Amino acid sequence: MPVGVVTLNVWALPEPLAKDVNARMDAIAAALPEIGADVVAFQEVWTRSAAMRLIDGAARSGFVVLGDPARRGGGLLLLSRLPARWQGFTPYAARGRPERFVEGDYWGHKGYARMELETEAGLVSVVTTHLQASYHPTGMDPNRFHRLAQAVELAMAVRGLATPVVLLGDLNLREGDLAYRILRGLPDLRDSGVQPGPRAATVLADNPYNGAGHEPTERID
Repeated sequence: MPVGVVTLNVWALPEPLAKDVNARMDAIAAALPEIGADVVAFQEVWTRSAAMRLIDGAARSGFVVLGDPARRGGGLLLLSRLPARWQGFTPYAARGRPERFVEGDYWGHKGYARMELETEAGLVSVVTTHLQASYHPTGMDPNRFHRLAQAVELAMAVRGLATPVVLLGDLNLREGDLAYRILRGLPDLRDSGVQPGPRAATVLADNPYNGAGHEPTERID
């Protein structure tokens, strides 16, 4: 039996840092019955209001929330329609600089969450994360070493699992990045975005929340 998985950064920061948060969370929750997914991984669920709107909508669609929704380590939220066991949240050893308040990665306790999903083919580990962001779209990226360290830590954790693994999340990577190659190489993961078929864009320049096209249409994460 195929297992459908979905991942989405919901950008649920407190307003005015993000726009239309409650309306967007309600719309996302309302769409859950239509997507036909068995597992959903959300990132950037930073506020309690956003979390409860997503959780309430998920419950109406037959999902169970994994972990402690009140804590939401790293802003991560895992939902499953299939039987699953929560395996915990692990913070990264390197997760940004505490003095960079505007970036917030350090204070957001970046890490990865894991659950074991029961499928007809046996247990499958589902891992979700949100790696360190760049915040510097042009020029030197001072956060690249934190992101690289997180990728190594995540790759080694995934490599040590005894079950098949599905990795979901906002990876803040492009094809060819060293951290991307590490995540594919060390645990021998395949990129579902390129197998099979063409590479589909994951960020769109005409998205109304894309700052007037600040980000080009491309495949990232």
